Amino acid sequence: MPHFSEMSRSRLLTCDSRLIAVCSDVIEHYDFSIICGHRTREEQENAVDAGASMLQWPHSRHNRWPSLGVDVAPWPINWNEEERFIELAGALIYAARVRGIAIEWGGHWRSFRDLPHLQVDPRD
Repeated sequence: MPHFSEMSRSRLLTCDSRLIAVCSDVIEHYDFSIICGHRTREEQENAVDAGASMLQWPHSRHNRWPSLGVDVAPWPINWNEEERFIELAGALIYAARVRGIAIEWGGHWRSFRDLPHLQVDPRD
């Protein structure tokens, strides 16, 4: 059965409890890694510089504590296999619906397609 590495687990623990619950449900059936939970100011600035985010500090959901955003990748990671990111996102979205958690996937965005990113609404 798949499980989170210590690194993934430590990153996930920086996230909102709703993201922890959804990711914990899915890891039982689908192997994936947690790439990023909370981002510090420096980490957010680096993400913008690298083109991984369009939002300056503190406007990303990753910049909240606990983080309202999480970046995930199917294991083993191959950034060029979009289908696997889409499949993983489907599993996470389904798990969120089962739990009654409103979740948004960055792959649905028109202005910035962010396949690894999921976030919860802070108003939920």
